[in-house]
Amino acid sequence: MMSWTCSLAFRSIPCSSCKHAVRPIRRMHCHALSTSGARFVRKHILRLAPYKPIVPFEILSEELGIAPEDIVKLDANENPYGPPPEVEMAMSNLRFPHVYPDPESRTLRRALAADCNVPVENILVGCGADELIDLLLRVVLDPDDVVINTPPTFGMYSFDCAVNGS
Repeated sequence: MMSWTCSLAFRSIPCSSCKHAVRPIRRMHCHALSTSGARFVRKHILRLAPYKPIVPFEILSEELGIAPEDIVKLDANENPYGPPPEVEMAMSNLRFPHVYPDPESRTLRRALAADCNVPVENILVGCGADELIDLLLRVVLDPDDVVINTPPTFGMYSFDCAVNGS
């Protein structure tokens, strides 16, 4: 599928030659663009096989005809019992649950550093293993580095290595 765009610097402005009703600011060159945006993506990314995430409870429940509460999944490193009561209590007492938390997780990192007896600078907090693996590999891998991955293992290792060109 193709679309027409007119461009000036980094702005897209419709013009009369594209059959839009907006008056052009000045004469511009119009050309067809693929709506996929593939020309903006690194070429090796386009060749990657898509990551296959785990099947969520709702979908698995529908597919198997089993109630979600009767399913115990062990494929995603999830706790089948939910958070402990202490965690639920702590979350219910958050002062600002409607705003983004500290992006550096300072309070958590200080507590973990004290508990583990390591410098706070050595603690990295993320939104799950997927993010932490991705961040780590972005920092340490150079394109074309060789990485040994021995399946069966967590699928994000090979996926993130490929995304980072290794």
